[in-house]
Amino acid sequence: MTTPDSAAADVAAKQRIIKHMNADHHDSIRRYVEAYASKSMFHSRSAQMVDIDLNQMVFSCGGQQAVIAFDPPMKAMREARERLVQLDKDALQTLGRSDIPITKFVPAYTHPAHLWNFTQCVLAMVLLPRQANWQPGSLLYDNMLYLVPGFASFVARIGWIVFVYQPQFQINVMGKPKLALQVPVEYTIVVFADGASDSLLHGSLSFSNVPTQCDFQIALARVGRLEKGKKMKPDSASRTLMGELGLIGSQKEQKREQFDYETAEKLCVCSVGPPQESSGSKTAKCEFSLHIPSYLPATAMLPSVNISYAIFATCILPDRKVLQTSQDLRIVRETVEPIRLEPSRTVYFPDTSFAVRANFDPPTFSSKNTTISTTLQLYGLSLPITNSMRFTETRWLVPREIRWVLEETAVIVTGCPDTTGHLPMSSAQRILKRRKLATGREKLKLRYPFTRRGNTPVSMHSDGSGFSVPLTVSGPKDLSLDASTALSVAGGHILHAILDESNSDLNELQWRFAVYLECGLHIWLRIGEDVFDEASGNLVNRKMDEMAYTIVCPLTTSRTVTGQHDRGDQDEPVPMIPPSYDQVWEQPPPEYATPEGFTAAEAHTTNSLVPQDLLG
Repeated sequence: MTTPDSAAADVAAKQRIIKHMNADHHDSIRRYVEAYASKSMFHSRSAQMVDIDLNQMVFSCGGQQAVIAFDPPMKAMREARERLVQLDKDALQTLGRSDIPITKFVPAYTHPAHLWNFTQCVLAMVLLPRQANWQPGSLLYDNMLYLVPGFASFVARIGWIVFVYQPQFQINVMGKPKLALQVPVEYTIVVFADGASDSLLHGSLSFSNVPTQCDFQIALARVGRLEKGKKMKPDSASRTLMGELGLIGSQKEQKREQFDYETAEKLCVCSVGPPQESSGSKTAKCEFSLHIPSYLPATAMLPSVNISYAIFATCILPDRKVLQTSQDLRIVRETVEPIRLEPSRTVYFPDTSFAVRANFDPPTFSSKNTTISTTLQLYGLSLPITNSMRFTETRWLVPREIRWVLEETAVIVTGCPDTTGHLPMSSAQRILKRRKLATGREKLKLRYPFTRRGNTPVSMHSDGSGFSVPLTVSGPKDLSLDASTALSVAGGHILHAILDESNSDLNELQWRFAVYLECGLHIWLRIGEDVFDEASGNLVNRKMDEMAYTIVCPLTTSRTVTGQHDRGDQDEPVPMIPPSYDQVWEQPPPEYATPEGFTAAEAHTTNSLVPQDLLG
């Protein structure tokens, strides 16, 4: 039976082992993950021991976790030292390496004999390949070798043989190995009505001075970050000046710091080998095709979320040096079907006959902005006459001003994956990040009759009690209105969540997140009451009090079949009563009394009634 004292001792021993191994035996940790977890030498460079118990060891390596089991399991933590030493010896045999590490390099100039030997080798490598160095007319022959012409002639004949059998020198003559990627800057995942399918990214890799026995690894990597708070970033001119002064790294170093390959997610990998006929310093090229999963979210540079991708090409040279190059890749999700937006529900306001509904035409995308042609259907504008009015007069609610705000909400779902590797919805946290994308304002000029020339163009309803007002909403060109940002959910789990690098910790479980975007249009109408002479159209009386009405319209993709959008009011949704006002545009209105048959929870549209004297 385990006592509290023995359990505490095991925990303390475990922490000492983890700290000691990570600090003093990182080379052993690298051999563990290479031999028993099949990790490459490149990935093993960042390996760290995370946990150890009687049954297994857990390592963090290249953004993933590797588990190495003890066979047989240990009986106590005091056996750990002996077992770890034996595992290291077995790993050396498995990898075919020596147990004598090279930890120190002795330069040639530290000993006169070594310096003499090194100098002779360098001179031989430089002078032997070229026969003209040993013939009359050369600087060496005219100053020294003219005394021994026979020796000079002999060396000129056999010098090339010595050069051929110097492979190391041949590698040096080849020059510095180079890699260059040629891939598209942008890759589009096409989303059809029944979903998207996986596809291939085609590219090529150019290289020079790389031995033919070396293979190349092409990988698609992703870095996701949740930004916490605003960070002050100096402008480009300031960053350039600071870089020249050495206060910050170069642009390449800053990019490397932002996108660390070792900690980034490796989403898909393929291997290619150089053509056998490639040799020397000539530039060669090999083609590759990289599998791109269809579920990948688009590249995002939001104030709260950063999702970026890059293609990496990696090669391990014979001297174990890592040669790597990369290129940023922008992933875009595009829906093939035309985007149609659902009309808003008809909103009825308490204590008034006024009601409003918004219809949206298919959005128009251009290189500068996104335009949404909107039609506001205003009902109940014609009011009954009062006792103080003549029978030749008519009373109307007249809209005087329309304001709108286009808002984007980033819905972030974050948490820790369970044993399935996916994010459980039961324990996930939901965060909303809102931002304004665009605003607009339009003052209406309306005189009775409202269709007269010179007025704001309107369309009268068939019953004559209201009319429709056109409104143009303009937003940014990258406005997300389709369903391409929807989450992938199955079995109570969110699939394909993104690793949160800003919250990663080797000693803790790694957090992941998923994000989707929602857009909404806030419309504010300022309406007054006017009395007109029906015959002449002249204004007879105008109330000084005005009312403000606010509605919130979610911009959601229509789920109706194509062709049903031209049926006008026949497809009007069931009227919904708005919930309590929860925005910050104007002064909040008083609580509403909900009519029978409707509940506040059913409402999808928000409204407010604000007297004009509260608007400032």
